[in-house]
Amino acid sequence: MYQKVECDIAVVGGGPGGIMAALAAARCGAEVLLIEQGAFLGGTPTRSVLGPISPFHFQDEQIIQGIAGEFISKMVKSHGATGHMKCMNPTGTGSYVCFYDHEIYEDTAQKMLEEAGVSLLFHGTVLETVMRGRRIETLRIESRFGGLEIHPKIVVDATGDGDIAALSGEKFVLGDGKGGMQPGSLMFEMAGVDTNRLYRLYPGQPGRVCKAVGYHSSGQRKTAAAFCGSGV
Repeated sequence: MYQKVECDIAVVGGGPGGIMAALAAARCGAEVLLIEQGAFLGGTPTRSVLGPISPFHFQDEQIIQGIAGEFISKMVKSHGATGHMKCMNPTGTGSYVCFYDHEIYEDTAQKMLEEAGVSLLFHGTVLETVMRGRRIETLRIESRFGGLEIHPKIVVDATGDGDIAALSGEKFVLGDGKGGMQPGSLMFEMAGVDTNRLYRLYPGQPGRVCKAVGYHSSGQRKTAAAFCGSGV
């Protein structure tokens, strides 16, 4: 037996895209339900050992502001992010990076969503979409709380893999369409590293190590280093 739930907008996926979409919709006055398959928000940035948040800058100009900029500022105030730090020797990540604490990322996102009036459903997996023409009329969900039938006016697919679009019969292509897929990457965190010695190990390859310098909200100077490349 499915419990019926109605809302203006159902956002499926609680990663960065889903968080921003839900906040934007709620702040415009919509009744928003955000459905997340896991136990917490953030998606890849909090589930995986992801490096810094990608640059909000083009050269030295910050071109991404809005809700995303507000989110970074709130993490900095909670001592959970470095803010945008300029790379001394930028690599493919760009000229600025922002390192963050995974748990504060989750907490900041949830607080912002709750303050905006967004309803959150964790442990919810969409199993089926019911269509009326080309419009999604119903999302059938299984969760720890039993079966749910969500009847939204609009659905935002923020799953990261286009799961809702695929369930709804939309065509899609994997990778380049010829079997070629982006390879998985491996990241890990280390403590107690002598970064000055690390820089000296690669004097002719400054691009292998990206050093970022900035200031924490407490005013204390902070540095961060990321090793770039393979074959270490």
